[in-house]
Amino acid sequence: MDCLFCNIVSGKVPSLKLFEDDLFLAILDIKPGNPGHFIVFPKKHIPFLTEMEPKQRGVLFNIATEIGKRMVSMVEAEGFNIVYSAGTVAGQITPHMLVHVIPRFKDDKVDIKWEPVQVSEEMYKKLISAFSGTEEKKEEKKEEPPEEKNEFDELPQIKRRSPRYW
Repeated sequence: MDCLFCNIVSGKVPSLKLFEDDLFLAILDIKPGNPGHFIVFPKKHIPFLTEMEPKQRGVLFNIATEIGKRMVSMVEAEGFNIVYSAGTVAGQITPHMLVHVIPRFKDDKVDIKWEPVQVSEEMYKKLISAFSGTEEKKEEKKEEPPEEKNEFDELPQIKRRSPRYW
């Protein structure tokens, strides 16, 4: 496999490194949307964010956020976007997972938007039901141990969700 980002990690392709540790690399984008635009990606070839360990996902976004804050200050931007695309239909161009961090300026040429679509009440209910686990499953339900109660269980304004949905 000939992956551009694996070749950057191995040093076969030069890059402008901002950050590097054992697991991740952050480099300036060579086709930036704005000055200071950089990308962060795992050194290991991982096609999608969903294939990373949860802790690693957290580390990746911490790196993106911390460098993003510094970059905003350095280029005197007014904010920044963190952009991740999964799959070609979503704009993923390479088979290596990465996030773009783009400093933003008033009236810049970066355009991240969509046309709102109408979603039926039935679809909203179906999505909420499926997400919360109240939708009947076609496969057999596995018996789960009861959740431990804590002092927050009695508060009516807090709707608790099992951690499996986070």
